[in-house]
Amino acid sequence: MRIVAAVVVAVLLSGCEPSDRASEPAPAPTATPPRQNGRPLEFKGDTPGKTTLKEVEGRDVKWKRYEATPGVVDLVQIEGGTIAGWKADRIEYSFLDGVLSEISIEFSDLLAGGMKRLLTEKWGESFGSTGGESSEISIWDQGDSHATLLKLPAWSTLTIRSEKLTEDAQRRSDAKAKGDL
Repeated sequence: MRIVAAVVVAVLLSGCEPSDRASEPAPAPTATPPRQNGRPLEFKGDTPGKTTLKEVEGRDVKWKRYEATPGVVDLVQIEGGTIAGWKADRIEYSFLDGVLSEISIEFSDLLAGGMKRLLTEKWGESFGSTGGESSEISIWDQGDSHATLLKLPAWSTLTIRSEKLTEDAQRRSDAKAKGDL
């Protein structure tokens, strides 16, 4: 699901149709976004780069733990979770070396407009929004932490991540797949 979301995000940001991607050069990178209002990008007090796996495991919530990449990335799926009082379809935490690297929350596309308003109140205006009538992407930046709200016709997702930890996890997962770890 994350790969599909990443492809959709890339297509939305590039402004081209999926079939046009191979024939056109990639867009030039945009300038580094300004920091928002300085409030940490967090979900229910959990902050990528700070919250630990032990803290999450010690809570009185129903969860399942998986090894996404054995010995590298642990996933914790929260069951029956909510976001802003609304039922989430899926809440997943990714950990690298026991530290939260990414939070991914999927929910109905019908909630995306209200969600964007709540996030804007909490974190300030997003530095970028793009999309059309049926899809939109909004991005917030706080230095190493980034949040992305992706609204698609059938579902929406909010991803909050520590860029450094997410990049480290990807690099180590790739190395492990190649047998370098």
